[in-house]
Amino acid sequence: AAEEATAEDGVLEPPDAAATCAADAEAIARAGEEDEHPLGMQATVCGVEMVRGQKTYAVYRVQVSWGTSRDVRTALVFRRFSAFVHLLDELRAAVVMHTGEHAPTVGMLDAWRRALGGEKRRAAGPFGHLPMVIRERRALLQKLLANLTADRLCLALPELTAFLALPPLADGLAITPALVRQSESEAARRTPDAPTGGVAGGPA
Repeated sequence: AAEEATAEDGVLEPPDAAATCAADAEAIARAGEEDEHPLGMQATVCGVEMVRGQKTYAVYRVQVSWGTSRDVRTALVFRRFSAFVHLLDELRAAVVMHTGEHAPTVGMLDAWRRALGGEKRRAAGPFGHLPMVIRERRALLQKLLANLTADRLCLALPELTAFLALPPLADGLAITPALVRQSESEAARRTPDAPTGGVAGGPA
């Protein structure tokens, strides 16, 4: 069974994290009550829960919002750190089919695959439950989601929409040659910001 992580569990998590997720979604809805306009897709790592059973592991709570200012839709998904690692592998395989091996988006995904792989090795097993590690991983995953949702091609791929519990092409995007060219042009201008060697900069 999943429990809200507390200081007693060794995870420094505000007790009202679930309420914070709901409040964030409500604030987005209120902001657009007067003028309707499209909303960019937002994904926020807004909490952590510890799942206890034969093994204990952390699950990261992600609040997803999309739609228009007058029709805000939200989803709450729960993903383990390893699920983000697997997502990057799936996205890379899908992106290569549209762009080839040497595209900027592939380079971005490879940098994040190295970062998350280094982080898994840095804090493997029970070390991944330490409060400092969970705080750092939460910040790392938030940065990753910001990178993925800023990339037009990634956001149009079913691998990412399914991971975030979005309806297919929720952003109204279809994968066309024009979208791929525009996405890669934007990705080439974007400054890479994936960390290296794990969150704390330790050896990968």
